[in-house]
Amino acid sequence: METSKWDLWWENDWPLSGLPEGQSGEAQDRPVSIEETADKYIINTRLSEFQKNEINVVVDHGFLKVFCEHEDDRTSAGKPFGVKPCRCSLRRSFLLPEAVDVPRIRATVQDGWLKMEVPKSCGSTCRNLKVLVN
Repeated sequence: METSKWDLWWENDWPLSGLPEGQSGEAQDRPVSIEETADKYIINTRLSEFQKNEINVVVDHGFLKVFCEHEDDRTSAGKPFGVKPCRCSLRRSFLLPEAVDVPRIRATVQDGWLKMEVPKSCGSTCRNLKVLVN
């Protein structure tokens, strides 16, 4: 299996604009996909291990931040080595462009995917906000 390193100083492509050769380009194969339309950005991120009430989305100083956390009890009765409960968490951050309408950001969870819609605007002064996840 080949690994590829992304280096901002030596390559012209951003890391989310394409995949290394030999990997599928299907959106469902990537943990994160970002699309841009004429009026908004659409960010899809895979969060299949988390329920809606365990996901928090906030805008903080120009970053769209996703925090997920839950307790996972994987104890197994009757086995010689029981697994103790653990805390699972995931954090992702996305730098927002200056011209987005922060109060109108929407987030929905469906089939293990978090979809965030970030509307474009002529500029916004609000750079901190908790986003409601539906």
